[in-house]
Amino acid sequence: KSSVLNLPKAPLKLGGATVALFSDSLTEITNFSMSKLRHLTMDEEFIERKNRAPKSQIQGAQQGFNAAGKTLMEGVGGMFDVVTKPIEGAKKDGIWGFGTGLVQGTLGTIVKPVAAIGTAFSEVTDGLASSSNQLNVNEDTQRRS
Repeated sequence: KSSVLNLPKAPLKLGGATVALFSDSLTEITNFSMSKLRHLTMDEEFIERKNRAPKSQIQGAQQGFNAAGKTLMEGVGGMFDVVTKPIEGAKKDGIWGFGTGLVQGTLGTIVKPVAAIGTAFSEVTDGLASSSNQLNVNEDTQRRS
């Protein structure tokens, strides 16, 4: 096939590569920021669970949106920390634990949903980048066939 015939596709390929690069960069920045933000919860269990969670390979926009929905639901669960953390703290360490739990719960109620929104945004951009990369790869494969 002639390269001249593929010339009109060049802006589309360049646009797809630009979207992928921008999305990848945005994903990295957001992941780093949300990692730091999670530490503000002072909830060691939450931080450890998020750090140990395997990084899923999002392959496509649909997987990105699905992962984002799951992450947002986890963030909604964090909104109840203001109630659950003081109770857990009181059971563990009495009145001192209640006070510690109240601080952790208040911070968790604010920070966990915000971190979930940031992480969900990152997952969506990761999915969009993956989709644009797949489009470029598919076109290259079709041309070689």
